[in-house]
Amino acid sequence: MNTKIIAGIIGVAASAAAIGVYKVYSEIKEYHERQIEIMANGIEIEVDKDLVDEAIKQRIDAIVKREVDASCVMAVTEIRSDIRSQVKEAVNESYNDVKEDVQKEIERQVGNVDISDVRKEVIRKAKDKAAEKFDEDLKEILNSYNRELENVSRIYSSIANKMDTSQKEKSINLNL
Repeated sequence: MNTKIIAGIIGVAASAAAIGVYKVYSEIKEYHERQIEIMANGIEIEVDKDLVDEAIKQRIDAIVKREVDASCVMAVTEIRSDIRSQVKEAVNESYNDVKEDVQKEIERQVGNVDISDVRKEVIRKAKDKAAEKFDEDLKEILNSYNRELENVSRIYSSIANKMDTSQKEKSINLNL
């Protein structure tokens, strides 16, 4: 709903309120005039016309204010309701449009996926993971081998030292 329609609704509501207020004002005025007429028939009271006009004016102002406030609340409620309806309709329409576009794009993207490329990528990643695991195992084996080699080296070194000292103690004499 555009602003011209909203302004038209508010204008109609305000006009209806003004007509209603005028009708109430006329009824109140007639009622007061009758009452004054009845009271004045037997009694002569002198009431200042300005005082009566002021009282009537205050009462009319109160009624007008109440009616205008009620009309404004009603107009605002209708406008909010219309806006909610329009927003809901727009969202529903947009949802269907966007839903179709998204589905088409997903279908297009899935259609562009090359299964062989995906398979190659999965195989490559699996090989990398296996190689990492194998490297870790090889490092473990290498460390173990180096420890064992170091032990063997110490043993041979110890044997060599023993042989060296026993060779020095024995003298070999060769005569020809």
